[in-house]
Amino acid sequence: MQITDLLSRMGGLQSMARELGVSETEAASGADSLLPAILGGQRDWDRCSI
Repeated sequence: MQITDLLSRMGGLQSMARELGVSETEAASGADSLLPAILGGQRDWDRCSI
């Protein structure tokens, strides 16, 4: 399962779209583009923990 599928099922994409004033399709496209960077940043952050 893709993370965007999970977001959609949980209502996250609808919420993001409403907050940003865009369509759900546009919110899904943005999430698809940004999630790799967010998850990669989280992985890097976890490596730096003290």
